Amino acid sequence: MKDLRSKVVVITGAASGIGRALALKFAKKGANLALCDLNGRELERVSWDAKVLGVKIYHQVVDVSVPEQLQNFRDNIVSTFGVVDVVINNAGVSLSETVMQAKVENTKWLMNINMFGVLYGSQIFLRDLLCQKEARLVNVSSIFGVVGVPSQSAYCASKFAVRGFTESLQAELIGTTVKVILVMPGGVRTNIVRNGRHAYDARGNPTNREALAQLFDSVAMTSPEGAADAIVKAVQKPCVRLVIGSDAKLIDLLARVFPRWIYQWTARAAAFGARTRVNAEVEQPGESSNNKRAV
Repeated sequence: MKDLRSKVVVITGAASGIGRALALKFAKKGANLALCDLNGRELERVSWDAKVLGVKIYHQVVDVSVPEQLQNFRDNIVSTFGVVDVVINNAGVSLSETVMQAKVENTKWLMNINMFGVLYGSQIFLRDLLCQKEARLVNVSSIFGVVGVPSQSAYCASKFAVRGFTESLQAELIGTTVKVILVMPGGVRTNIVRNGRHAYDARGNPTNREALAQLFDSVAMTSPEGAADAIVKAVQKPCVRLVIGSDAKLIDLLARVFPRWIYQWTARAAAFGARTRVNAEVEQPGESSNNKRAV
């Protein structure tokens, strides 16, 4: 699929971050786009930015955790374009809670989007992809789908699940026209932390999303545009497993070479980050904004 002109590319979570960067990069290569996200305002913006590049755009507000909404999205895409060539299940959310602090409703919210959104997106579009002489299905996991990280048990569980699901699907589709690509980024400078549910740091201490987001921004080594560029290249020349970012490649290597030690390393790294950057001042209930303490 070297020539992407006039191909129909479906992208979930397209309003910001990697999804937005993907939309613009595919548009520059002449692909027509079907974009969805929960954030309708930002979805309108990226759709306009892509449309001025001269390609056809269809966009729709969709909650990927609701299969009926994804099915309706698929039906409208086929009505608009007639075919689907590439599907990128990119939508995802984040959560920071230790296992002892975990709230079931938060875990269900995250799993419904991160895991079931990928499952629904794969199932619903698979028949359309199989009808094409050449097609791609891209599922975005994470390097946290390789190693467990403190306070990220639910997020890691969702990304491990996406990894296992995608690897099984790759095996099922051997010999078909659909190439399935598993994407495992490291830290990418997006708003996933700012838009997530975060009340605790890696040590279980109270914090806030902005403090965690600032820490994430300081350690994330890859831009959304860099991640999107790698994914577009993988669509054109498919690979089974795409690890994005020098941080992700290092963690992936350490997990393979030193499996007994990788968890001690991630625990120490998380604790260091919590101690140096995330120990932000947290306002205490019932106290004025000028009366804060360091956690």
